[in-house]
Amino acid sequence: GHSLVYYKPYLILFGGNLNNEPVNDVWTFNSENQPLTWVKLDIKDSLPCARLYHSAGVCSYGSANGMMVIFGGRSKEGTYLNDMWGLRRHRSGVWDWMKAPFKGVPKERLQHCSVFLGPFFINIGGRNNKCGDDLPIDIYDTETSEWSSYGSFRRFRYAAFLYDSCLYLHGGLEDDKQNNPAKDLKEINVLELVKNNEHVYNKIKAYLNRKNNNNNNSSNNANNVKSSSNNNDNVKDSCLTDDN
Repeated sequence: GHSLVYYKPYLILFGGNLNNEPVNDVWTFNSENQPLTWVKLDIKDSLPCARLYHSAGVCSYGSANGMMVIFGGRSKEGTYLNDMWGLRRHRSGVWDWMKAPFKGVPKERLQHCSVFLGPFFINIGGRNNKCGDDLPIDIYDTETSEWSSYGSFRRFRYAAFLYDSCLYLHGGLEDDKQNNPAKDLKEINVLELVKNNEHVYNKIKAYLNRKNNNNNNSSNNANNVKSSSNNNDNVKDSCLTDDN
């Protein structure tokens, strides 16, 4: 019931169950330092409560760039949660938590998936003890602190992957029959999902355009370097075979 993310060069582990007791400790694993070992972070300021079955992701764009964000889960008391926290590492090497400000109220949920699309943190699926398991897809804008909701999706304990603006969801459960896992691969086009929200749609579209332009520029630069290298090799070959 814990989460594990990669934020170069760290693996960051948070929460979960320890001896049947939810915890809220954070462990990091620096993949570039020897000897390779897990280190427990000593964070004394505000902390998220102990929890399990939450979600976590690392933001790589905008004002929350470089922050591990967690959402929801279930507390020690059995409460379904809808709070969001961000874990950041300062240049001094100090780590701290920050509770995310918000406008709007996202649904409490656990056993869900969350992904980042640019500045947007997207909650999909999961379970909720108040409104059943048909939960809306909630999207949080890290730049405006606003939540917005779209449609519904019924599935929990599944895997999710984002490619461009499309979410791919596989496996998991759709009801309480633990012996009846879902076998299909679901595709959700996020742009199509938010098309009626002009502000969110335009921000996602602009992010994807910038990302594609950056990828194209990187590809062109790599091709130019390769072409230059080939030209230099041709010059060297010409000098080696020049009989004059």
